[in-house]
Amino acid sequence: FNVFVRPTEVLNPKVDKLPDKLVYIEGQEFSYEGSTMVVFYDNGTYQYVDTSFAKFYGYDMNKVGKQNVICEYAGMTDVFEITVVPKNALGLELDTSNARLEFVQGMKFDYSGLKVYIVYDNGSLIDVTNDAHIEGYDMDSVGKQTVVVKCGDFITSYTITVDKKRATALDIVFEGDELYAVLNSKFNPNQLKVT
Repeated sequence: FNVFVRPTEVLNPKVDKLPDKLVYIEGQEFSYEGSTMVVFYDNGTYQYVDTSFAKFYGYDMNKVGKQNVICEYAGMTDVFEITVVPKNALGLELDTSNARLEFVQGMKFDYSGLKVYIVYDNGSLIDVTNDAHIEGYDMDSVGKQTVVVKCGDFITSYTITVDKKRATALDIVFEGDELYAVLNSKFNPNQLKVT
């Protein structure tokens, strides 16, 4: 007498509990967190299955509107709906980690290391450094200055310091019987008289 045991087959999986998040901002990553799935077998039994064993597809997180998400387990599928809403720009974010923040009076302003980003409500950043307009600095005024950064309808700022220009050369010049010390001058031998 032989006993043949036929393996059970999956009849259909069902998403028993929908994911915690069903509304996404354009560009956000889909998450199945919080979802549960129940699998029904041909012998009348069922079991709860971790949704990490399922495949989720059929959605485009960069497409705004209602979308169907297909949940597949053991070749069988169930469908549920999510909504993707447009992303919105929140403002500008600056990265000054490679920007020059200290200058000497009279120097040319240099913002080549500055990075300017538009920040969106989905957490994404878009580099708009080449489109940004930089203003509000006076390289002849000593002290802390607020540099204004504008891009589109957004404005932000950061602080630089302009230090007083210091002498880099001292020339000794004789003129007649007089001795002069001249800062940052060019030496003129016609003014020199030796007696």
